[in-house]
Amino acid sequence: MSFPIAAISGGDQPPKKVIFGASYARGSYDDDRSVTLLHYPAENTEETVFVFRLTEDASGVDVLREELTLRTSDAGMETSLSESAPAEWITTLPILESNGVSVMASAENLLTNGFYVTDIQPAKLADMRLKLSETRAYQKNAGLTVEYQLVTDPRV
Repeated sequence: MSFPIAAISGGDQPPKKVIFGASYARGSYDDDRSVTLLHYPAENTEETVFVFRLTEDASGVDVLREELTLRTSDAGMETSLSESAPAEWITTLPILESNGVSVMASAENLLTNGFYVTDIQPAKLADMRLKLSETRAYQKNAGLTVEYQLVTDPRV
């Protein structure tokens, strides 16, 4: 993944928030019955808003999950609430390359963990394929297709 350094370095501007979503691109079947429906949501969490932040030593990009379930309409409680429920650190993406303007970080942790919004876990992953021909990038969003083959052994 490529990140402009200015967007993840902190400073006086708040970090940009990113929403991860997941849906089934294909239905799956088991013994002639449908297990998942085509385009059915694959998220197993309500917390799908993330922030990327450059690590203090500039060796990686921290992935933080924003806390959105705690809310208040009381202005006096807002500061207390935001300080008591900070963004949750999820993982650090190692930086592979930097040119001083942007960094290229490995997205392997995001991919092998279903972008931390699904129940995909590395221990249950038999194989994974990123379909580059279906990857799309736009000004403010991107879409990609990742196919996962899961281990069927119930002991895993």
